[in-house]
Amino acid sequence: MSVVPESRPVVTAQWLLENLVVCMLFFNKLEQTIESSSSFLAAGVRVNLLNNGSEPAALEALKAHFSDNPRVTILDAGSNRGVSGGRNLQITGTTAPWLLFVDNDITVETENWVDSLVEALNRSPLADIFVPRLFNKHEDAWGWLSDFVVDGYGNCAFIRTDAPFANAFPGGASVVSRRVFERVGLYDEDLFVGFEDFELAIRAWKKGRPLLVRAVEDVVLIHDHRVSLVAADKSAALVRYNFGHIRKSHTVIKEKHGVLLDPNFADWLKEQVHQLTGERTHDVEETAQSDGNHALHGFTVAPHFCGDGLVRVIVDGRGADLWMRLRAIRIACDSAREAQLKVLVSLVDAPVDMAREALRLGLADHACSFEEWRSTEARASVEGADMYLCVGPALLTSGFIVKAFQHNRFDVRVAGSILHPERVIRASSNGLGEQLVRSDVFDPSALESSLRCFPAFAMPSSIWGDFVRSDLLSWVPGHTEAMTCWIDRSCRDGVIHRGVPGSAAIIKICE
Repeated sequence: MSVVPESRPVVTAQWLLENLVVCMLFFNKLEQTIESSSSFLAAGVRVNLLNNGSEPAALEALKAHFSDNPRVTILDAGSNRGVSGGRNLQITGTTAPWLLFVDNDITVETENWVDSLVEALNRSPLADIFVPRLFNKHEDAWGWLSDFVVDGYGNCAFIRTDAPFANAFPGGASVVSRRVFERVGLYDEDLFVGFEDFELAIRAWKKGRPLLVRAVEDVVLIHDHRVSLVAADKSAALVRYNFGHIRKSHTVIKEKHGVLLDPNFADWLKEQVHQLTGERTHDVEETAQSDGNHALHGFTVAPHFCGDGLVRVIVDGRGADLWMRLRAIRIACDSAREAQLKVLVSLVDAPVDMAREALRLGLADHACSFEEWRSTEARASVEGADMYLCVGPALLTSGFIVKAFQHNRFDVRVAGSILHPERVIRASSNGLGEQLVRSDVFDPSALESSLRCFPAFAMPSSIWGDFVRSDLLSWVPGHTEAMTCWIDRSCRDGVIHRGVPGSAAIIKICE
């Protein structure tokens, strides 16, 4: 199991200006390259521009424009080395611990973006990669952070996540720690263009530690596929969105990792070329169209990193749908174990026969009555665990343990909070129900925050110890009541309660 590295020292704006370099590949699009570079230079950072096969006249014009700026370094790759080869030259040709890779048609919109990035680095000092918000001007839409998900057949898909942490990143709009390349290796230059960042994420997963990618919501980048008026710029677009290059990237990833990407990309390529050239092209190979059967099947894996740690799950064994609840918890526990966590499940107050069967099936590690748990297990469990998860009569979504643990371990601001599912859904068999959304910090003592109690929540060991040492366990009649009383007391004591983005608990209404 991987060990969580030591926290990095506190970052200041001055430190970041000295230890960050903006890396940009220059393949024609002279005007936008100058605009992009200038937008970042305004903050006082250094910019590394690598000429990656541009027209000679464009290169000379770029050098002339920045000739008096000592913070701009312009290097020449000698030929078009592709995205992977070009970025590798920038990685090996620089020494800064942080590299901000941006495409040369991206500008930064946020004026104080360095300060915002400093805050993000200090808030999540163990994250590998930071991804700003990206507005695609040509699509009039925001991009989003995505997880890659792989099924047992190797089929892969990218799934949007609202959580602040992910396992994949956009290579042309991210701040990357040099430690990523030291740990995983450089980009694979067999991928000339397309999915080189994804292949790196696959490699990180296969080496035992998936990438820890953090969203930076308060830094905004603008991506503009501006229509090219110069022949060289149109030619560059045709190279960037060349069917053969993308197909080769698919093939390399399949042969190297056994991972299959969606082959239906011909229409997407045509649209990218149209946006950049203003022309409709029909020379993209129609063989890119497949039968449309690429889809995920059965169980899937969305690899995440949590690092070594122990989570104790306490399940209320009373109430309806215990088997369904235990199976949902089992799936969440499996995801947590894949993220390198140890998880132990205690089943409290379940009927004896069901408790025995749950132990036999591996759905629980320990079963006891509430009285036994109150007198021994609760107090014994204070030692050694990093997080405690209390689950009442509700179905828990599969990613809650991982997301809550990532919050608690990798977000300094969130550490020490009690964490709840972002959504609590009460559903009935006739399709009626209600939903409560708990976004970020919320007050659980407010009537509108209740939806009748708290079906699941997680807390770090420090808060759990306070609960176990309190007098609540001496008089409450059961597990759920004890937890609810503790939630109420924690509010009076000033403990912060937060919703975990992208998670939910479903309460079935018995009719």
